[in-house]
Amino acid sequence: MRNIRFIQFPHPGPEHRPGPDGQGKAWNWIKHPNGRDNSHARTFFQVNGSRLTADGIVTGSLWAWGEWEAEAKVIRTLDGADGRPNTLFEPYWVRKDSFENLHNTDPFVFGGFYYTDCKQGTSRALQGMLELDVGSVIIFGSVSGSRWVLDTVFVVRDHIDHNVSSYQQRLGNRVPVGYDQVVLGPTYVEHGDRRGLPRRLCIGATFSEPVDGMFSFFPCTAPGDGKGFARPAITPSTVLTHKYFNPNLAQGMKGHGKSAKPIPLSEIKLLWKEIRDQVESSGCDLGVWADMPRARG
Repeated sequence: MRNIRFIQFPHPGPEHRPGPDGQGKAWNWIKHPNGRDNSHARTFFQVNGSRLTADGIVTGSLWAWGEWEAEAKVIRTLDGADGRPNTLFEPYWVRKDSFENLHNTDPFVFGGFYYTDCKQGTSRALQGMLELDVGSVIIFGSVSGSRWVLDTVFVVRDHIDHNVSSYQQRLGNRVPVGYDQVVLGPTYVEHGDRRGLPRRLCIGATFSEPVDGMFSFFPCTAPGDGKGFARPAITPSTVLTHKYFNPNLAQGMKGHGKSAKPIPLSEIKLLWKEIRDQVESSGCDLGVWADMPRARG
């Protein structure tokens, strides 16, 4: 049996907020100048892209939650009630000569779907994240209040193994323009002496290039009326049992370890469909494409 897994992957859930001038946010630091560690966070953003609706694919502006650690401009302030966002951002990035102290953006949903760094092989228990086979599904989300809320569903379609010595040669023509700045630079360039571990670029299945009908997506909506939307809650069900999913999982991961056995593709498809159904039942569309944000400056 291939090493196909269903991974529940929690990551930090706080919302990015504007800087002191209220006009935007800077690239998120790993460590604040006051010495405090800065966590990753979620960004509520507007981009051009494509979303799968009940009536088919709609292309144009969309609103979504996701990881974006580079710069972003404030578009508008939102109401922020009941888990909804406080700020709508337009993501962009400014080319850097040094990536010291800058967070990367991983997973990455712009110009395709990519995952290449977080929690990959940094301990024996995490070795499984370097061995995911085609058809594996990763659900990225966070605990918010008493709910486990989703921001990205990633279906592995292809992968490229690499490290600090080989990433430029091996990944250069397989990722969007700007990925080297927003992801690979912060991951490798300034921290290469400490990041010599192996890495695997997982390339996500897309709506146009699925794996046995499955594709990567992010919950999204059409641009709204000033309220935004709360990230959809994922809950256990007769399909998504506690064997696969823990609604209280705030740290660590589920489904990656040696004790978690590979799952037949037929079973993975049922789990993927259950996640898709819960997202659609929440009132969200499925974001299947987001344009790569533009460089500025």
